[in-house]
Amino acid sequence: MLRCVLFDLGYTLVYARRTEPFAALLRRVGVEAAREEVAYALHRADQHFMRRHPGLLGRPEGDWLEPYVPVFLRELTGRPPDAALARDLTRLALAAAGPAADRWRAYPDALPTLRRLAARGVVAGVVTNWDGTARRVLETTGLRPWVGPVVVSSECGREKPDPDIFRLALEQAGAAPSEAVMVGDNGHDDVAGALAAAWPLGSALRYFADGWQISKRVGGKHYWRLPVMDGEFVCEATTGVTKQAVGGGNLLVMGRTQRTALAAAAAAVRAIAAVPDVITPFPGGIVRSGSKVGSKYKGVSASINEAYCPTLRGAVASALDPDVGAVLEIVIDGLTPEAVAAAMRAGLRAIIELGPERGALRVGAGNYGGRLGPHHFKLKDLLP
Repeated sequence: MLRCVLFDLGYTLVYARRTEPFAALLRRVGVEAAREEVAYALHRADQHFMRRHPGLLGRPEGDWLEPYVPVFLRELTGRPPDAALARDLTRLALAAAGPAADRWRAYPDALPTLRRLAARGVVAGVVTNWDGTARRVLETTGLRPWVGPVVVSSECGREKPDPDIFRLALEQAGAAPSEAVMVGDNGHDDVAGALAAAWPLGSALRYFADGWQISKRVGGKHYWRLPVMDGEFVCEATTGVTKQAVGGGNLLVMGRTQRTALAAAAAAVRAIAAVPDVITPFPGGIVRSGSKVGSKYKGVSASINEAYCPTLRGAVASALDPDVGAVLEIVIDGLTPEAVAAAMRAGLRAIIELGPERGALRVGAGNYGGRLGPHHFKLKDLLP
C-alpha cells in the first residue's frame, strides 16, 4: 500500500528562471546560444555536477558557481572551456544573483499533485540537498502546507544519495521503503539513493554462496540465486522494511502428546495462512522451543519458557495441567493489530474444530508481563 511519496525539491517541485538569464550572460561574454541549447546544457550540467559534487548545488551560489560554470560551458560547447571565459561568466553570474529563495517558482502541476495525494491520505515529503533557504522556498511557492516531512541536507548532516537521508524522511512520515516512492530528476542522487534505503536482504545473504551466487533481473526486480543442497535459494536483492507492524502475536497449543499438539498447531497454521497481512515467520509456522522475554543471564534477551516445559513440571511453577504432555507455539506477525487478531481468531477456530481428542486440550497465549510490546490480545475476546 502506498503511504508516502517523497519529492526532490529543485527541478522536481520548483524551478528557477535561469535559462534566459544565462543566455543573456553568455551574450555579454561573446557567446551566442539558442534558448533550447542553454536549457539542455544546464540540465546536463546539473546531472554531472551533482554526481561529482553531491549537495553543493543546495548551498549559496558563492559556494558552487565557480566549479559549476566550467561544467555548464563544457556541456554547451562540447569542448573544454576557456578558463578566462569561465571566470568572466562566473563573475557576472555572481553579480546578477539575487536572494536565493525568491528566484524559485512551483511547477504548474506541483500543487495539484500534492493536493491529490493529500485527498487520498498519502503523505508527501521532501528530501533535498539544499541550504537553509529550502523551507522558505516551500513557503514562498505555496507548497509548504501540503508537504509533511521536509529533510534538508544542510540541516541533518546527510546528503543524497546517502540512504540515511531517505530513511530519516521515511521515519518522519511513518512509512516503510516498501510503502513509499521517490520522485526526482537525478538518477544518481534520487534513484540510487532511494533504492539503497531499502533493506539489502539478498545483497547481504549472497555472500553465503561463497562466490557461487548469480545475479538475475526478473520483471524489473533484482534477485540473487544461491545454490543450496536441495536446489536453489532465490531472494530479492533489496526488500522493504516497516517499523509500524505488529510482532509477537502467539498461540500456545497444549496437547496430550506431541502428535496431537502438532496436529492442532498444523491445522491452525493452515487457517492463518488464508488471513491477509500476516505471516507465521518460523519454519512451518510452528515453534517447539518456546521462549519468554528476558533471562537469568546478562545480555540474553529471550530464554526458554519454563512454565510451559512439561519436563520441568516438578521443578518450577508450571502453567500446565497434568494431562498436557507437549506444547507448541505459533508466532504471528502482521501489518496491523487487526490483522494479527484476525489470524489468532482463525487459528483458534481451526483448533476448536479439530477437537481435544485429535488435537489440543487447551490453548493459551504468552503475555510476559506486558514486556512483549504495546499490543495485547486476549483470547476470550477472539473466540469464534
